[in-house]
Amino acid sequence: MSRASKIMNRTVCSIMVFMIVLIAVTPMATRAADGLLYLTVRQVYSASSNTVDETFDYRLRPLSPSNPMPSGSTATGYSFSITGNNSTTIGPLNYSRQDDYDYEVFQVIGTEKPGYTYDKKVYTIKVYVEESLDVYVTVSNVDSAKADEIVFENGYGITSTNPDLMIDPPVTKIINGNPGYSTTFAFRLVSQGDSQPMPSESDNGAKTIYITGQGQGKFGKWSYDKTGTYTYKVNELNTNVSGYTYDTTVYTITDIVTLVDGQLVLSRTITDNTNKTVTELAFTNVYRTGGGGGGGGGGGTVTPKPTDPPEEPKPTDPPEEPKPTDPPEEPKPTDPPKLIDPPKPGVVGPKTGDDSNNVLSISLFILGSLLVIGTAMYLIIGRKRRKSCE
Repeated sequence: MSRASKIMNRTVCSIMVFMIVLIAVTPMATRAADGLLYLTVRQVYSASSNTVDETFDYRLRPLSPSNPMPSGSTATGYSFSITGNNSTTIGPLNYSRQDDYDYEVFQVIGTEKPGYTYDKKVYTIKVYVEESLDVYVTVSNVDSAKADEIVFENGYGITSTNPDLMIDPPVTKIINGNPGYSTTFAFRLVSQGDSQPMPSESDNGAKTIYITGQGQGKFGKWSYDKTGTYTYKVNELNTNVSGYTYDTTVYTITDIVTLVDGQLVLSRTITDNTNKTVTELAFTNVYRTGGGGGGGGGGGTVTPKPTDPPEEPKPTDPPEEPKPTDPPEEPKPTDPPKLIDPPKPGVVGPKTGDDSNNVLSISLFILGSLLVIGTAMYLIIGRKRRKSCE
């Protein structure tokens, strides 16, 4: 084999090895022998709220007007959108001849919305089509660094409004008149826009609260995660309680949400029917005895919560008639005092007991006296005897 043939063989081998390595390390799109190319674009999206817009727009633009493009392309290129964490496939790009084709893929950003972060990378796509219509693709970003895929990262990072800073105006019920019993009144907050934030326990953009008699109540607070202007209406519902004329005032709550240093800030105003700014939602109903069902109270009627009717006074028992008192007892005649018999001759004092007692006392006195005399004589005689013996 000649030296020239050896050099030729080595050159061919080197080229083949280079192509194999190039194919191995170069990111590839879907490749087909018929010259059809599909490109995949992926979006990564992160947000602090799940209620904000997640859809972003993109464009594939040819760097030469003669480059093949997907169906639906215009003079500015092929436009498409991706929502959330997702990917889309664009194409096919139909190649019919061997050549090199260059494109760009980028995100279309109009007016940047507050709180959003946008990926502003521009990817360059180089397509090489062989004579066999096999397609090879390389992708690089703006600094010519090779990329394994076409991916854009977007996000939303606004901090929502602080509900604790929201003014929650009280609903105040005032009654003119003296109904003598308690009635329950109903009040409704209604959103004036689709998907506007509402307080807890709301249903289909409305919330109803109840106040029994005179007093106050509140609808509650909520937060916003988007800038904008939000409006709500508040009115009393006519519950048709007899004797009452209902207040027909309709209040308007206007919330303006702006972005200040990455934090959404709320500014709220409340106006009445005359567009006068107020700080509370006051409703005054008039009660008249014997009146019919009250008028007014815009926004339809509702069935009020049941209230106990005033208790009728229980009949009291008639006062007891005084029982006849017995006539005072007449004093019983007292027995006339007993007369004491005059003392009998020879007896001292009145007769106070049996004569036997007097006899016993005298006998005992005599006996005692005898004992004393006897004892005294015994002592005297005994003393004389002792002296004589001496």
